[in-house]
Amino acid sequence: MKLMARMIQSAIFLISIAVTACATTPTPTVVPTSTATVAPMAPPTIFAPQPSATLAPSVKPVPSTTRAASATPTKLATLTPTRVPIVDNPNWFVHTILVGPGRPGRLYALLADVPYVLKEIRLARLVISDDSGATWTAFAGGIPVEPACLGNVNLDYATRDALYASTCRGLYAWSNNEWKQISSKNTLMVAIVYGQPKIIWGLDQQGAGIIKSVDGGKTWQASATGPISFSGLANLAIDPREPNLLYGIINPKYGGSYLRRGKTDGNWDTIPTPMNNAQIDVGMTIDGGTGDLYVTAYDGTASRWSLWRSRNPSIADVNRVSWELVYEFGYNQWATILASGSSAQGLALYILLNEYEKNLTSVVRSLDSGKTWKTIEIR
Repeated sequence: MKLMARMIQSAIFLISIAVTACATTPTPTVVPTSTATVAPMAPPTIFAPQPSATLAPSVKPVPSTTRAASATPTKLATLTPTRVPIVDNPNWFVHTILVGPGRPGRLYALLADVPYVLKEIRLARLVISDDSGATWTAFAGGIPVEPACLGNVNLDYATRDALYASTCRGLYAWSNNEWKQISSKNTLMVAIVYGQPKIIWGLDQQGAGIIKSVDGGKTWQASATGPISFSGLANLAIDPREPNLLYGIINPKYGGSYLRRGKTDGNWDTIPTPMNNAQIDVGMTIDGGTGDLYVTAYDGTASRWSLWRSRNPSIADVNRVSWELVYEFGYNQWATILASGSSAQGLALYILLNEYEKNLTSVVRSLDSGKTWKTIEIR
C-alpha cells in the first residue's frame, strides 16, 4: 500500500528536517551532490512540539511500546543499491509499487527520472512483473498523460490491472486495454474500497482535503469532516477487511503522532505511533489478510529507521493500539514502506531504502514478513 502524495510530502519532510538541523547544528556538513544519484539529505531530527490551540490532537494517546516476545529484530546489513541501466535514462527512481491480486500477484512499479517529487519529472514509465520481480517489462498502456502532469498510479486490489491514474487533467482508469478519463477532478491519489469499485476515496489536489465518490470516480463530494491534519494528508489507505475504516498520515509539521484513523462517517482519532510517538515516514501499508498496519519510525537516539507492525490498529479504544518492532535498518538508512502482498514464504513487504550518506537509493523486499531482506532490481 505506496504515489505523488507520498513523494511531495517526503520532500516537505526533508525540508523540515533540514531546517531543524540548521537550528541545532552551527556548522553543517555539506555532502557533494551528483546528477546520477539522489540528492543528499541531513540525518533526521525529531521535531520539537509546537503549541497550537486549534490543532491539538483529538485524543491524548497513551502509546504502547511493547515488543512481542517472538519479534526479535535483527539489523539489516548495508545493502548495495541497484543502479538500473536504461537507454533513455540511466537512473530511474521508484516512486510507487503496487501488488496485484493472486499468488504471485502482478507487480507494478512507477519510475521517474528524479526522486521524491513527481511534478518535477521529465521522464516516467510504468513497468510490470509477473514473476515476482525477477524480470520487468513496460506496461502496455504506458501512462495516460505527459510525465509532469502525473500525480500517481493506484490500484483496485480486487481486480487485475484495475489501475487508476491521478493527473492534472483528472482521473483516468485502465479499462478494455486503454486509459479512459473518468472525470476532470484533480486528485493526488485515490484508494478504492475492496470489492466495491464504485466507492473511491481520494486526496484533493486543489486543497479540499478528503473526497469521496460513490459512482466509480465520475462525481466527487468533499468529506463533511476530516482529521486534524495541520496542512493536509500525505497518504490515505482503506482497511480491505473493513471498508468503513480509513487510515491517514498527515503532512509532517509538529512532534508527536502523525497517524490518524477515521470512519467513513467523518470521525477521526489520533493513533499513537511507535516509540512514544516517534516521528514516522509518510509511507504505510495494510496486510489485506490480517489487517495489520505497517509503518516506519525514526529512533533519534540510535539514528536508525525501523519497521513496526500493529496487530490491532482497528481496536475500538485507540489508546490500546500497540506496536511490535519488526526490523531495524542500518545506520543512516532512511526506510519508507511502499507496499505489501502475498508470497509463497509469507507476507511480502517492499521498502524504499535511502542511504543518504552514500547519496543512493534502492528497493529492498522481504518475502517472509520482514525477517530477511534483499535488494531487488526494477528496470
